[in-house]
Amino acid sequence: MHSSSKTSVNYIWMLVLSAGGVATAGIVKDSAAIVIGAMVIAPPLIGPFTALSFAATLGDYKLMKNSAMTSLYGLAIPIGIAIIFGFIFPLPINSDEFFARTNIELMDIVVALAAGTAGAMSFAKRVSEALVGVMVSVALLPPAVVLGMMLCALEFEQALTPPLLLLLVNISAILCSAIIVFWTSRIQPINWSEIQVANTSKTYSLIAVSIVIVILAVLIFIIQF
Repeated sequence: MHSSSKTSVNYIWMLVLSAGGVATAGIVKDSAAIVIGAMVIAPPLIGPFTALSFAATLGDYKLMKNSAMTSLYGLAIPIGIAIIFGFIFPLPINSDEFFARTNIELMDIVVALAAGTAGAMSFAKRVSEALVGVMVSVALLPPAVVLGMMLCALEFEQALTPPLLLLLVNISAILCSAIIVFWTSRIQPINWSEIQVANTSKTYSLIAVSIVIVILAVLIFIIQF
């Protein structure tokens, strides 16, 4: 888990390739096959977010800090590359892949919760995370790319509504479901003092992300109706 919280050269290159070389191109070309291909080579996204939830469950603040920083890198790189692409290509408003990330529904929360649950269970049960990583990447990478392209086009109002909102919903739901999985799996420290810290950390973390999800759900409901 500690290795998943660290930024490595391989992690950065995988994100550059998946976000810059594949995902952004797939959205511009309106190719679902290319976008899915980007998800296949971008499973590293699952590691930092699951490690962040794991750290919150254990009350390991050092791991939490490292995981949060790596998670931010994992989102900043696709957004940055999409901004660069935005200077080269016009906003692909006729692309269905682009349009799909500018439309948000309450069902997106359910999908993100499922992705976070699957990701956490892959760690807790020690099964392969490759396919689960694809699911998590689907929830995070395309919205980040669309957000970057919209920011480059100076479409700030539209960028802050569906794409950013969708990205925040997916992040919050993934973290929330992962914390619940680790909590119910009885993952905790050994020492009594550390157990008390862990109980406080996971309780406040779960409350915080749950509140964020509720607020975002209300905003989605307002946008829809």
